[in-house]
Amino acid sequence: MRMATPWLVALSLLGVGCASATVTRQPRAESSTPTPTPSPTTIVLDPPANTETFAPPGDAVPGLTADEAIAVYEAANPNFQLPEGATSQLGYYTAAVGDGTYRHKDQLAWGLTWHECIHSGELSESPSESTLSCTFWMFLDANTGEGLEGEWQLGA
Repeated sequence: MRMATPWLVALSLLGVGCASATVTRQPRAESSTPTPTPSPTTIVLDPPANTETFAPPGDAVPGLTADEAIAVYEAANPNFQLPEGATSQLGYYTAAVGDGTYRHKDQLAWGLTWHECIHSGELSESPSESTLSCTFWMFLDANTGEGLEGEWQLGA
């Protein structure tokens, strides 16, 4: 009876694995591979707070290309599919917490951006300050491909 329990657990896990394996994922079309488009100025993602910025990389050299970073991220997150028309650019991502600390400070990252709309009121507790935001940013570590975070660019 003791041996039946591990087999039952193994079969249950196999069933879950098979169920999730049946979900098909469309391969990313070549046209959705983002082409790096550098910005000559710092992008402020959350005006007027200015706690999240994406600054030009200068002469920084990433460990991974945008395509390589995306491939690493997709391998770790198989349900993610980069939207058509996404663009990428290299830069330094900074996200301040607001108390003098940072979630990310001058982190060399690939910024992936695409058109997707949401009302900022859906993101905050103050719906009266709702503005339409149609630019989503996803930041990947430029040396490892690890996902840093995703942010809406308010007012864009």
